[in-house]
Amino acid sequence: MARLRIGVEQLGADGLRVELDRASGDTDVIELAPGGGIRGRYEQDDESIGLRSIRAESLVVAELAWSWSTGRVTGSLRLRDVEIEAAIAIGPHREGRPSFVGSIRARGVDGQVELRLGQTTWTAGGLELGDFELTASETGTITLRVGQASASTLRARLGAAGRVELEASGLSLPEGLALEGGGLRLERAKVGELRAFVGDLS
Repeated sequence: MARLRIGVEQLGADGLRVELDRASGDTDVIELAPGGGIRGRYEQDDESIGLRSIRAESLVVAELAWSWSTGRVTGSLRLRDVEIEAAIAIGPHREGRPSFVGSIRARGVDGQVELRLGQTTWTAGGLELGDFELTASETGTITLRVGQASASTLRARLGAAGRVELEASGLSLPEGLALEGGGLRLERAKVGELRAFVGDLS
């Protein structure tokens, strides 16, 4: 089985876009904007893409769209002081096993994202995260921990039909948040303004 191994410095200079189809019909996308100061190795064979000992002072994800068993995230982000060690399954090997296994750590993350968990969709603008750490195990368990978080706007649509919406501005989570087993946990939140919208209940 042939394996491609190259340094990521050239990929960093030119940018990189990966598109991977899923059986559900969704397409997973990661697009990195060109940038310098990236170190590490990119490996690829018939089964997976490997990101080995990736380090970067700054990494701009121009487009992100990724699904897992309990949700999907889309958006664009900038990561600072980044460390990545991961394997991404490709081709037929994406079915029946986790499509992403590894860890992503960053001192800071900012941007905008939409996160779908079950029947709830969260949309955050002006997002800022500190001490970001995401790990994905070979059993499919996703764990996300953030030391501090804030967003200029946050909207939640609840239920399959989105009949209830919550909209917050000036949101701050001084003790961060955690995503474990498909559930989102917050210790404490400060909100500048909170509004609720309820659809036709008839």
